[in-house]
Amino acid sequence: MKRVGLITVSILIAFSSFFLMYSCRMKSTVQFWDKYNIIYISTDYQEKDVLDLLLTNGAEGIISKENSLYNVKNAMLPTLAPYNNEGFSSDTMRSFFFRDKSESCFLFYVPETSLNQVISTLNKEKIPFGIDASVEYPVLCPVICLFACIILMAVSKMKTSESLCLLPFISASIAVPFYSVAASISCFLFAYCIIDMYVRRKGTVKVLLTKTYLWIVLAAGIISAIASGLRAVLFIITGLCISALLLIIVNLIERISLEESHFKPVYILSARWIDEKKRYNLKTLLTMSIFSVCFFILTLVSGTIETGINTQGLLLPSPSEYTEERDFSAAGYAELSEMHDSMRNPDLSDFLNEKWYAETAAYRKVNSSYKTVSAGEKVILPSFVEKEGLISQNDETLFCFDDSYVSSAAESFKKMDGIEKLLVSEERFFTTGYASTGKIELPAFAIPATVICAVCFLLLTLLFRLKRHDK
Repeated sequence: MKRVGLITVSILIAFSSFFLMYSCRMKSTVQFWDKYNIIYISTDYQEKDVLDLLLTNGAEGIISKENSLYNVKNAMLPTLAPYNNEGFSSDTMRSFFFRDKSESCFLFYVPETSLNQVISTLNKEKIPFGIDASVEYPVLCPVICLFACIILMAVSKMKTSESLCLLPFISASIAVPFYSVAASISCFLFAYCIIDMYVRRKGTVKVLLTKTYLWIVLAAGIISAIASGLRAVLFIITGLCISALLLIIVNLIERISLEESHFKPVYILSARWIDEKKRYNLKTLLTMSIFSVCFFILTLVSGTIETGINTQGLLLPSPSEYTEERDFSAAGYAELSEMHDSMRNPDLSDFLNEKWYAETAAYRKVNSSYKTVSAGEKVILPSFVEKEGLISQNDETLFCFDDSYVSSAAESFKKMDGIEKLLVSEERFFTTGYASTGKIELPAFAIPATVICAVCFLLLTLLFRLKRHDK
């Protein structure tokens, strides 16, 4: 009864771990904007014609240049001069967001609710297009790890039950499908098989401490995991803990079975004797070497994952650096202003300045040049009142660029259909720049670390073999 309970628990843990890994997996797309996907289409097509086609077929909420025209007006000054400040006019501010850097494609910003409709329409009309940095899921990563486990199980003394317990650990490569993660997991599997060969025998710890190659392969696995990023490390540790728990449960089940059995095996041979009796095996070396060479080649050719209508990757407008302030406030605006340099691109602060320019124009001197508004700046209308026979000045604050004004402006932008709606959808201030489509970059040291793992794997399999040994 106890054995059945442990088996049930182990199955529940295994399924729960797979569900956890799948739910928290790294997405196979890189979306530049949180709530919008960028659809880019060659300028060989007419932007207005394509937009009309999409709207006719039921797509809604698309942000395009057509619905982002300058619309800030002042009823008191119907002939207000066009906004122009810090090198950005109302037109150039908007144009930046609707062309790639090379101006070879025009851009639509499509909300998630309309994305499938837009894709379906463009495919139906056979119009070539691209989406942000959408990529196919790199299924080869978990396949590599699974293949490594099968190979190691075949040439080592690892039991089938133990191999199944390692599946949650292998599933980390499903959650974070980097080849450097696959390299790290393969190294840890190699190390586990070496340790498993000596475990439960007399002198195990002493023998393992003398195995330099074991510590080299463990170090290579750790370096490769760290180079893959914090998220990869967390998933690997999670998978390792779950597999360790399953292995403990399997061992408990075996102990319960032995207690019920009349025959109880005893490990007679010491770990040192096992070490001295190892012999090279041509079949094992050949199998492991072929796998290692294939794995090594994969790491060299798999630095990035590419896709899209332009294999070189377009440069599209995207958020660059976010402010520490996590809301639309005067402090957030001030922080963003400090982040600006002479080579900056248009951002939300320019649209706030455009709005402030139009609303306060009637209270500035005629023909005076506009200066970028500062946080806390006020527009005051002086007036005089008579009270008890005395005339005193009573200044009235008409506008104040404070938290209330910035927050109110952001709310008004959310109700628009133009580019302002896209900028406030990020829910905080940020600078803008260009990001490349068609590839997902690995962390800086991921590829070198992966190559190191592959080399270690190859060299070690040429020097050592894993062979089944009788207990």
